[in-house]
Amino acid sequence: MKKTRKKRIPKQLALLGWREWISLPDLGVDKISAKVDTGAHTSSLYATHIKVFERDGKEFAKFRVTYGKPGNRKFATAEAPLAGFR
Repeated sequence: MKKTRKKRIPKQLALLGWREWISLPDLGVDKISAKVDTGAHTSSLYATHIKVFERDGKEFAKFRVTYGKPGNRKFATAEAPLAGFR
């Protein structure tokens, strides 16, 4: 008979709105507005100035992310392994 594993449920769940401010420290982004979709299987990030390149036989993308409030916009340039295009 196969044992059934119990799901661990935190004692108190975090309360989230449909929009939240998040940080992406690996990309150098301090604060960016994000839409929360608890049913989503993937996520996306709006980027500009996208350049695809190869490093060690793998495809990467270099891109720019704009963040901050209007009147105080900031830019971060980041690199990440290429996951796909949509």
